[in-house]
Amino acid sequence: MVQSLHFNLTQREIRHKIIVERTQTDIREAETLVHEMLPIKIANSLRDGHEVQPEVFESVSIYFSDIYGFNDYTVEYSPLEVVDLLNMVYG
Repeated sequence: MVQSLHFNLTQREIRHKIIVERTQTDIREAETLVHEMLPIKIANSLRDGHEVQPEVFESVSIYFSDIYGFNDYTVEYSPLEVVDLLNMVYG
């Protein structure tokens, strides 16, 4: 019985370690993606729970576009691969 408890505890510890590692990986990937989309100063402020104050610019450009099949692409590929595609198209 003691061996069974030890075995179950060890399995639980292994599962916990795997979950923690996957969570840390997901957090790093999410932060990388956010840093690709936003200026680092703003991304870090949002991550730390701070309110980001709007900025005023004398002039800006806004570009709207549509990529055929983009929704299907986003389902099949990781967020970082989608960002890579967008960087290739618009970078």
